[in-house]
This record gives sequence, C-alpha cells and structure tokens, in this order.
Amino acid sequence: MELGFLQRYDDSVRTSDLQPFTYAYTFFGRSSWRTKQNGRLQVAAYYRNLQILQPEEQSLQRTLTTRINFQQPFFDRALRWQSFYESGAGTEPRRSFTFIEVPAGTGTHTHIDYNGNGIRELDEFEIAPTPDLATFVRVFSPNLEFVRTSSVKFGQTINLQAPNAWLSAKDGYKVWLQKFSMVSSYQLEQRTLLEGGLNELNPFRELSNDSLLVAESNAFRQSVFFNRSMLGFGAEYSFNRSAGRNLLTFGIEERGLDAHRLGLRYGFDEHFVLRYQGQREDKRNRSGNFQSRNFDLGRWTQEMSLSYQQAQKLTLTGTFQYRDEMSTGANENALLAQEYRMEVNYNLAKSVALQSELAYIRNDFEGDVNSPAAFEMLQAFKPGDNLSLNITLQRTFLKNIVLSLNYAGRFSRESFAIHTGNLQVKAFL
Repeated sequence: MELGFLQRYDDSVRTSDLQPFTYAYTFFGRSSWRTKQNGRLQVAAYYRNLQILQPEEQSLQRTLTTRINFQQPFFDRALRWQSFYESGAGTEPRRSFTFIEVPAGTGTHTHIDYNGNGIRELDEFEIAPTPDLATFVRVFSPNLEFVRTSSVKFGQTINLQAPNAWLSAKDGYKVWLQKFSMVSSYQLEQRTLLEGGLNELNPFRELSNDSLLVAESNAFRQSVFFNRSMLGFGAEYSFNRSAGRNLLTFGIEERGLDAHRLGLRYGFDEHFVLRYQGQREDKRNRSGNFQSRNFDLGRWTQEMSLSYQQAQKLTLTGTFQYRDEMSTGANENALLAQEYRMEVNYNLAKSVALQSELAYIRNDFEGDVNSPAAFEMLQAFKPGDNLSLNITLQRTFLKNIVLSLNYAGRFSRESFAIHTGNLQVKAFL
C-alpha cells in the first residue's frame, strides 16, 4: 500500500511579469492485493483540489479520480469474476464536426444527396459500406467553448463453465454439463457536464436534463454455448443490447440495438461442417435536429452454409442468406433479400494467401430508396439483381517483402459497374 501527498504551483507570464497561474494539492493512495485463490484486487484513488488564478480567480475545483480492478476465480475456476470501475474529470470543447472529401478508399463516410439540392448537409453522410464509397472523413472542428466534464466507467464480466475436475469425467451428468458454458458482460461509460464542486461517482445515475449529457454508451451481452470447441454438434445463443447517445452542437444523436442470435453447427467429419445462423435485430436511430434520421429498423436474418476444408490449405464455403427487413418512422420501407455466396480461401504457409468471394444478391425493395433507412437496408446495393466480387491475393518474397493485391467489384442492372483495386508492398527490415 502507498499513501502520498503532492503539491504543485504553476506560474505564467502576464504583462511581462511572472505571476502565479494555478496551484493544486493532491492526496493519493494505491494498493494491490492477491488472494490464495489467484484473485487480484487493485485500487487507486486521487483527490485533487485545483485553484485557477488567471485570467481571473475561479472557485476551487475538486476531483476524485479512482480506478478499481477486481478479478477472482471461484469453485475450481468454474466461475470467473471480473469487475472494473473508473471515475475522473476533465475539460473538453463542445463537440462539432464537419466532413472533408478525400481520395476514394481512404475515407470512412459517403455522401448521399437525399433531398437533391446539391448541398452537402450533415444529415446526408453515412458510414461507407464499401471502399469505393469511402470518400469523406469526419473531422471534429476546433471550438473555443470549453466545459468541465465528469466521466465514470463500469464493467462487469462473468464466465461460467464446468470445474476443472469435471473435465476428466467419463460418465454421469458431469459429462453432459461440461459441454455448456456461459459468458455475460456489461460495459457502461458516461460523460456529463460537471455540476457542483465534485465529479460524478455513480455510473448508474439518471440525468435530470439531457442538456447535461456529453456522451453515454452501454452494452450488455449474454452468450450460452454448447460444445463450444468440440467436433460434432455445437450451438450458441447470444443476446446483445447496446445504446449510445452523444450531444453535438445541433442536438442529441441516439442509437440503440437489440439482437438475438442462434447459431448451430454440425461437423460431419474433419472436412465438412454445416452451419445455421438465425438472427433478429431491432435498431433505433434518433436525431434531435434531423427528422429523416428518426427511424426504427427490424431485421430477421437466416443463413445456411456448408464448408469444406482440406488440411490447412484450402477452404470452400457455400452460403445462402435470406433477410426480411422493415423500417418505420420518417420513412417506411420493406426489403426481402436473398444472397447466394461462394468463398474460396487458399493458404500456402509463408508464401501465398488467396481469398475470394462471389455473391449474387436479389433485393425486392419497396419504399423510398433515397432515404437513410433505405441506405442502411440496401448497404450500397440496388433494388433488383446485384453481383459482387472480392479478391485478395498476398504473396511473400524473400521472407520480408509482402505484396498485397485487392480487388472489389459491384455489378447491377440499374447502374454502371464499379471496380476498386489497390496494390500494396511492405518490407520488414
């Protein structure tokens, strides 16, 4: 265990004279403990008082910065517990951003002129689903308005599996139960405007007013596995729930997702594996200032695939996917999509790696194609028949030179073909 005290003085030149600018004093303590069961607890806390004197004297600012990390296995490692907590405070500018055009393939966003007025408006930029559309980057603009913020984080993870002693069981209920495992995780982060003299310490605090929000995100995931890493039959069910809110200069942006996923697999032998995946997603999108971005999206996906693997060199996968999607809110759209996909992966150790994918997509779409909800549903493809081809070839020369060739093509009856390619050479010295 360590306890301490720090005192700091800062001076600044004012009208050719060196004058006191700030002073601060900090009390701190930190420690780490280990248990007999291989557990660990780490704790650190810093309490600081800061007095700003220039350009004018301000009220005393108090900050309690903490960090707690706890890990502990229980019941012969059948239960593994991990907790994390952190709090602090800082100063940051009001968030505003703009989009800057960059060469195709080097950006992160694309522009869709939804209202056809020829003006690039903030609500008309989307995350690019393909490299050829990635022609803009989002840049946060400098802002002279600074605010004090309070931040708090909390994380919890629980792993549950059969005790180590059960792994050697040959018969009885232990043989059956050792095939099951479960993972649960929860992550929460909240940044708010600092009220009063001390930063916020409660991660579950509900805000009395949205104007106090800077950013907030939380995510929960629950997964149950059967025969997770064994040959033969295996299954997985997972539930995800995530939400995020950000306060920008034009209002609050909010996104949410609830997703249920069921995955089944059956390995006939060491070469063939049959997989099924069913997923139900409900997405929510809200914007405080852009009505067109207020929509809900429901998606039901079913996918079947058959894979053939020859040693570690060759893998062939054939996939059929069916999607039923519907959006409500600012735009009401409906999509029935069928996708047939063939993938080939070829690897020759330390020499050649080839990945290729050919897909045919049939989109039966009803609604307004020129809307944010439709763009998320179609993912850069067009209503009707579509074809996509992706090829990645990597070759290693002289053990330290790597040549990478990438090609992506999209084809549709209603638009011109789009070809994107790049060549990259890396040398390791």
